[in-house]
Formats: sequence, C-alpha cells, structure tokens
Amino acid sequence: MPLLFHHSKVNIRFFKEKTEKMILGEILHYVYENLITNYSEVFTKFEGNNSEEKLLPLFEHLLTKALAYYQEPLPQRKNIFKKAFLLLKQHLFSKNFIFLKNLISNSEVFSEPSLFKKTEKADESQETEELRPDLLLKKDKEWILIEFKLHEEKGVQIEKQIGKYVSLLQKLFPGDTIKAYLVSFEPFNLEKKIEITGNAIGNAKSLSYPSQLKLFENIN
Repeated sequence: MPLLFHHSKVNIRFFKEKTEKMILGEILHYVYENLITNYSEVFTKFEGNNSEEKLLPLFEHLLTKALAYYQEPLPQRKNIFKKAFLLLKQHLFSKNFIFLKNLISNSEVFSEPSLFKKTEKADESQETEELRPDLLLKKDKEWILIEFKLHEEKGVQIEKQIGKYVSLLQKLFPGDTIKAYLVSFEPFNLEKKIEITGNAIGNAKSLSYPSQLKLFENIN
C-alpha cells in the first residue's frame, strides 16, 4: 500500500489560562513553521543584511497573525509582540539561523505530520499511538526531524519524545539517514540530538511494520 503524504495547517491551541511564556513560545513556533512552510523562498534566500528588509516585515506580519488567535482580554499583547520581534531580529544574525536556513533548502517540508504507530499488546490486540513532530524534512535518502521549544530542554522526557519519532521513522524508511534537531528560541540554539545512518539501521527487508499504517494523515 503506498504511503500518502498530506501537509497539515499549523494550529495554535487555546486554553482558558496561558502564561506569557507559553504564548511567546507558541507564537514563535507559529512564525517559524510558517516561515519554513509558506515562505521558504524568502527564508532560504536570506543572506544577512542584503535581505533583512524582507524578513523583518514578514516577522511583523506573522506575529500579528499569530496573536490574532488570542481573544481579548490579553493585556500583555503589546509586550509579547515586542519581545517576540526583538528575539526574531536577534536570530537573524545567528549562525544557527543560517544553519537552519541551509537545512531547509532543497527539502520537502511536512508541518506537524501525524504518524500512527501500531504495536501488538499481550492479548494480541493492537494499540495505536499518534505521534506529531513539529517539522519533518525530506532530502533524497535523508529525513530531518525538527522540534521547537521556547527554552532548551534536556532530560529523559525530551529524549524519549524524540526517540519515539526516530524509532518509527527507522521502521518506515530503513536504509535512510535520519537526523533529529531541537531548536530553542530563547536563547536561539539548534542542537543535533540524533543521527542514524542507513548502515546503522541494517537490512531494509529484515524490518517490518503494519501495512495499513497511515503516515502524515491530515486529521484536521
């Protein structure tokens, strides 16, 4: 059965109470996913001062659009916008921003894809778990997974989260190279968490997974 790929829209989920940090992380996430998925031509052609004038108005537009999802009262709206814009402006001249730009170049992008992992339980029934990485890139025989966080996260939880994504991709695309990166916004950093080459995975024919698995299904 062929695998179907569908792009899913970026959604900002609503809660009755959100801290300023939560909102800041969400709107920066929104800006970067839109920058990569909908404005990749502008992003990938960025070369410092020569195209700064194109990205700064785009940042303003995306931040305004992101904050529009939050209903009033939001008294800290102006402060959040100002802080987010200053952070994005600082990102422009970071080596990590250039590295991310080069990572995105010439790749097929899947934003918030839904991956369904099926496992056999002791009673022979099947259990389905939905996994949703923030961003997935495809370059020839290489898959690049990207997770966004407001602040850099370390520890068992984030390692387990990324490990689940990578494990499933290994089964789906044995022989391909798989890389996983964690991008933090404050301070702006891009860290490679995992890299597995095709040789490390083994023989593709020796691995199996449910033929009915639906990959990147748009559930919106």
